[in-house]
Amino acid sequence: MTKEKEVTTPPGLKGLIIYWLDKIYQSSPNKIKRNLKVILFGISPDITTNFSSIFKNTNDRRTIIWIWIITFFFCFVVNLILSTLNNTLYGIDPNRLYFLNDWADLIEYTILCPTHVTIASMLIVIIFRGINDLNVFNETLQSKKQKEIKLDSDKETYKSFNIPLVLFISFLISAISTINFMRESLDVNNFKKYFWYVDHITPNGERVLGSFGLYYTFLNFALGFIAALAALMYLRVFISSIQIGKSLSKLESTSELQFNSLKEGVTPITQSYAWAKVLALFYYFNWWTWQFSQPKNSINVVAYGVVLLVCGVFIISIPRYFIQLKWYQLTIRQKESINNSTIIDEVPFEDIRPKRITYLADIIDIIFGITFLYTVWDYISSNFLN
Repeated sequence: MTKEKEVTTPPGLKGLIIYWLDKIYQSSPNKIKRNLKVILFGISPDITTNFSSIFKNTNDRRTIIWIWIITFFFCFVVNLILSTLNNTLYGIDPNRLYFLNDWADLIEYTILCPTHVTIASMLIVIIFRGINDLNVFNETLQSKKQKEIKLDSDKETYKSFNIPLVLFISFLISAISTINFMRESLDVNNFKKYFWYVDHITPNGERVLGSFGLYYTFLNFALGFIAALAALMYLRVFISSIQIGKSLSKLESTSELQFNSLKEGVTPITQSYAWAKVLALFYYFNWWTWQFSQPKNSINVVAYGVVLLVCGVFIISIPRYFIQLKWYQLTIRQKESINNSTIIDEVPFEDIRPKRITYLADIIDIIFGITFLYTVWDYISSNFLN
């Protein structure tokens, strides 16, 4: 005999966190909810059907190969050529770190950067391609067409920022992080040796960038720009999940919507989730190589690592958990309606991800966990046990 009880919260830690975040949001004053919506919806790109259709017939395999090759060329081949022309490829100056001796940058520019740029680009393509399908699916749930993102009041509507504004925000984020990165890398207090992209040192010890250094700066800016753009694009996944989740919460308990239909309808969200998860992992690998060549007190290193860990393990999962939560609550309402009671059988917290994506995400989370524990142990052993 099945044990019956009153079901209110979903099982699992992440599901419980999303439940309480939603609960806190729903009980917040209208002014706070309104401001949060303006912030979220305001900084995400407005993807029109025209934009979406451009990527419908994209050959993914060809796109992946060409993006990887082009990125490899600009990251490694160009730096190899320029360091050769500037006599910084290899040498005997004990005060300079030569290109072929900079193992961290060699790993990044031959493997990691081409790979995470490719993944970020494909994430953007997947979001562009799938956003119209998500809008259509949401319209089927609502039985009416919505051209704008609606707030709780029918009198208030907010449209997302257009693409040029999103590009400007990405530009700004990348510019700030690149300036801070270059400032740290040129500081003699942080690095005793000066890097292969530094042109010369003045008599008073200042490190000066030449044309090679300017290219290196622009390269890092471009990498940061693509990362920022991919992150802002992923906010569209958040918005779509919120819209679909709200539509699910408004469905009657007599709704005949099947879980497999929901799973198929939100396929672009689970695909974007998978690409974002892998992207976070490769950025995390990038951070691992980066931290060994950066000073331990680097603000960039600390901030980058914390953000990647939180995003890779939790933030990226919010859209799919929110939809699962709303489906879970709809299932509860359906069972309560059938039983005419709040005391019902235990309801499973069903996963909208295909099995292969679930296994992939579990492996990535394990890698995040192991590397995080190693980082903590390395910090404790180097600072307190020696």
